[in-house]
Amino acid sequence: MNVTPLIARELRVLAGRRGTYLIRVLGVIILLAAAVELRRGAVLGSGAGGQLFSQVNVALFCAIWILVPLLSADCLSEERREGTLGLLFLTPLKARDIVLAKLLVHGLRGLTLWLALVPMVMLPFLIGGVSWQEGCFAVLFNFSAFSCALAMGLAASALAKVWGRALLLALVLSLTCAFSFVYVFGYALAGLLARYGVFGRGMQNVEYHRIDFIMEIGFFGATDFERTWPNILRMIRPAGQASLFRLGGGVAAVSVLVLGAGILLAAALVRRGWQDAPPAAWRMRWARVWCAPIFGARWLRTRQEARLSRNPIGWLEWRSWSGRLVAWGVLAVAVVMSAFTVGTADNAEDYREGQHWLAIILLGSLAASAAGSFQRERENGVMELLLVSPLTEAQIIRGRLCGIWAHFIPALALLAAIRVWVDLTHEPLAGFGNLLLFAVNFFTFPLIGLYFSLRWNNFLATFPITLVVGAAAPLGLRFVDSAFGLVSLSLATGGWQVDGSSLLAVLTLGIQLAMAWLFWRGLLRALVSRKFIFGRVAN
Repeated sequence: MNVTPLIARELRVLAGRRGTYLIRVLGVIILLAAAVELRRGAVLGSGAGGQLFSQVNVALFCAIWILVPLLSADCLSEERREGTLGLLFLTPLKARDIVLAKLLVHGLRGLTLWLALVPMVMLPFLIGGVSWQEGCFAVLFNFSAFSCALAMGLAASALAKVWGRALLLALVLSLTCAFSFVYVFGYALAGLLARYGVFGRGMQNVEYHRIDFIMEIGFFGATDFERTWPNILRMIRPAGQASLFRLGGGVAAVSVLVLGAGILLAAALVRRGWQDAPPAAWRMRWARVWCAPIFGARWLRTRQEARLSRNPIGWLEWRSWSGRLVAWGVLAVAVVMSAFTVGTADNAEDYREGQHWLAIILLGSLAASAAGSFQRERENGVMELLLVSPLTEAQIIRGRLCGIWAHFIPALALLAAIRVWVDLTHEPLAGFGNLLLFAVNFFTFPLIGLYFSLRWNNFLATFPITLVVGAAAPLGLRFVDSAFGLVSLSLATGGWQVDGSSLLAVLTLGIQLAMAWLFWRGLLRALVSRKFIFGRVAN
């Protein structure tokens, strides 16, 4: 097995991509956010090291299950799209060798992400309040999560060919594996703690089999949430502590087996499906039964023709059943979350919090749709055809923006309608500045996402940078305001009282509108000068 040339080639390719370095910066930002949250919630003292370690470990554990599968989700599917997988089989390499080379390269990529986070992880040890047992637990459980997440990314990359489907499948498999990991570990940990009498003699054995109880124990025990590890170590004897280490070692061993199974599965899929073949009969039958319009087919055809005549660029977002499914899926998520929020909220404050999270989900989906928008056209060559069409560059940008906004307008209208209904039938809610800010972000995020999707060619780079740039102004001003109180002072001018929160909202809106104008100009300039072809394109 001689995979050294393939590994060297993969490392050279990854070294030239901006996303490789941006992912490390993103990981550091996540852990810094955990540290900032600790600084806002408590004053640094003797136990601050343990609290910081707990928050950093929770953020790192969750980031592993999201970032690692996304990093490896396109490693094999990219070879299939570019037609280079067949060339690799002309060499003495076998399918297992190719998968192992990809595993080593992307495992090293994830390891460099962890190395970038080492200074932040070591800070709690320097502050004090963290024992060596907690450090061992962190290494064992994060290694287990890393192995399982990497296996899910490899499996998704071998199953899918289109990069978008590969990323989505990797995320779904990773989250499913994460819930299974937490449940299995929680069941084993609950049984171990019950054997040493941690729960007390008065609890029924049936409590240990409740799903919510098992999931809570598993998540707390795997992440040290709310300082779980030192509390467990104080409540059990030294013999029980040895059993905890054996349990952690067993979890790590099982994760290695899961990684091995993922390698074998990916190798079998690559060996069987490296050649392009027509769709299977069952897949065509499934698409004909479930994806073809049955009711209102004539109305849909007429509407599609009108959309094609009015906005051909936006029509590209609606021409397939999967594109139309995005709009209905976003609306369905908004309906479910709104119904749950209205049904469970006891007061206006609870509803405001639910509305806040729904708005965040919608903005994240909007950013993801915009960040991967122009990438499809650049891969299949449609962008060059659009630029030689009678459409101007401004019409191309406006058409794509309208197509993206049309996916999310029904969900936004539902959110606004429920807000008006609550205000009319219940007590009026405060914070209309936040609602206005969300409306401005609804128009700003697509411009930012389209700009970076045009200039960069990596969704894992464009999506996080869209979120960071789009949320930089509101989050930055609020952090400065809460930390230093620079704008939250009431101003009295000529007998008028200007509240500081209103002033903060006006400043944020002004910055967001200025950013929207700048990114519009940048998009237009990039299309006119064709920089996305000859200029700074980061793979």
